[in-house]
Amino acid sequence: GDYSLGGQAVTVKDGIARIANGSLAGSTLTMDKAIRNMVSFTDLPLQKIIAMASAVPARAMRLANKGKLAAGCDADIVLLNRELEVMLTIIGGKIVYQSNQFKIG
Repeated sequence: GDYSLGGQAVTVKDGIARIANGSLAGSTLTMDKAIRNMVSFTDLPLQKIIAMASAVPARAMRLANKGKLAAGCDADIVLLNRELEVMLTIIGGKIVYQSNQFKIG
């Protein structure tokens, strides 16, 4: 689709983001795909990879209420299946995405 990024028009086609002159505009890599890449390309344990995608960047940005599940935090949660695909996303305690493959109750 067509988007705006930093005041420039960006078109994403076939998973590639480009500005009008054809230059790359950035990455379209999703976090779940990044996690799957780390699992595939490294021998790191999944627990460490998940922390690299959540707790570590939250700490680096000094976001005390992000990157962990604890009292007083924002209750942002992503549930992944065994293939590390997103099944459910909760933001601020509210379900914002639910895969057709995932049923609650």
